[in-house]
Amino acid sequence: DFVDNAVHSDTILIISYSTKNKVFDIVSIPRDSYIDFTDTRFRKLTEVYAYLYKHNRKDKHLAAKKLVELIEQKIFVSEELKFNIPYYIVINYEGFKKLIDTIGKIKIYVSEPMHYDDNAGKLHIHFDVGEYLMEGESALKFVRYRCSRGDIGRIGRQQQFFNSVMRELISPKTIIKLPSILLNARESVYTNLTFWEIINLL
Repeated sequence: DFVDNAVHSDTILIISYSTKNKVFDIVSIPRDSYIDFTDTRFRKLTEVYAYLYKHNRKDKHLAAKKLVELIEQKIFVSEELKFNIPYYIVINYEGFKKLIDTIGKIKIYVSEPMHYDDNAGKLHIHFDVGEYLMEGESALKFVRYRCSRGDIGRIGRQQQFFNSVMRELISPKTIIKLPSILLNARESVYTNLTFWEIINLL
């Protein structure tokens, strides 16, 4: 997101995927997690990303690559947890909405009332309990909403939403839309995955 004239990371997900079994594992890292980073006074991951973005010529690829390296070095540090993260994907709010609109409406069940108004930030979220078919704008509001449980509740909703998106992505009706999805994502999604690597994932 864009706050105080800086680009922050709103959501950080570590995702592994088995192409053989079509199974995803998702680990969410709260954006306000503290990390030992000596280059700046900033310690929260979301602030560190903003720093890396600003000090790497506002290049999202470089900022993402360096943040991945930091996460590998500072968070996954034990012998049991240490592993390599070969790929990254960065997407902004507009790109997220465009991506969902291209995929098609995503079925989501809202398990508790969600109501929030931020006039200054022009963010208004209103969902009652029930099942929804969410387009891009509604989906963004759903994944951004924070309840009384803070980041923990939001992480649960984001994982719920991501699983629904991935089920939709690997369905035959969506695969035929893949060229359009990749074309629309080109201007707002930043990744080191190649076109054919993405195809092979599906």
